[in-house]
Amino acid sequence: MGRTIPKYMQCDACSAVAWHVDSRLVRLQQGLGTRKMKGYEVLEAMESVCAAEEGELLDAEGKPYDWGEYSVKTDPADKTRKVLAGPGCEQSDQNGFGQYGGFRSRLMVKCEEVIGREAEEDIYAAFQITQDDEQEGVESAFGPLQSFLCQEDCDGAAVAGGRGGGGTAKKSKKKKSKKGKKGKKANKKSSSKD
Repeated sequence: MGRTIPKYMQCDACSAVAWHVDSRLVRLQQGLGTRKMKGYEVLEAMESVCAAEEGELLDAEGKPYDWGEYSVKTDPADKTRKVLAGPGCEQSDQNGFGQYGGFRSRLMVKCEEVIGREAEEDIYAAFQITQDDEQEGVESAFGPLQSFLCQEDCDGAAVAGGRGGGGTAKKSKKKKSKKGKKGKKANKKSSSKD
């Protein structure tokens, strides 16, 4: 298996990445007040999330978190299915039996993959929609950011929990944004025209 996450856990893994990204950006934004983050600040935040070692980062409530908090558990709804459990995943409850270990490095690699797919400006724009939704009282407010980051991994699957780390997020309409010139991924040329 190496450092890859099984295909059936890709959506859960991406949801975990989105939770960590959201927690980091919330914490940084709190320190900035109403000022928007600059591109380099967003890039530094993304890099710090993916490379976080045990206890290095604090979530929005100021509690330390890291990639070692995740385990593989049996899905309570389908006893034949294994799921990733931890903050941001649909199965966030860490009580009971879970297989720990081996996922820290896999999730760090997944983090780099997920944030590498999108331009930092676009990730921050999705985060800002998340913040607007939260101010309007939308339940599970990190849904827009999660939907934006995880659309490729969760294609058709229910997108998992809010900042509390559980439940199903409401999907909000997100603003379409164009990849910036500084995006990490070059725009692919399409053979068909719209």
